[in-house]
Amino acid sequence: MRELNRIPETENTLLFLTHLKKISWKVIGQDFQQIECLKHTDNHVEIIKTSGDTLFVKSHFLRFSAPVENISNQNVSIVFPLSFT
Repeated sequence: MRELNRIPETENTLLFLTHLKKISWKVIGQDFQQIECLKHTDNHVEIIKTSGDTLFVKSHFLRFSAPVENISNQNVSIVFPLSFT
């Protein structure tokens, strides 16, 4: 199991900024890059990274979120990497 601080920052972005579903970019001379967050259930999310037509990584996580008391529109979340072996 990977520790959270070892998860690449791009995965962290989509795990914790839940209003973002996909980030994509193109650098001249390189393939199109994309990171997408798929919500399978309320707590199961999958991060998919692709470069051009090539799938780089599919990572699954359990994510638990709850509202922060006395701060409107804010949540606190914790994630755990899942391994299907």
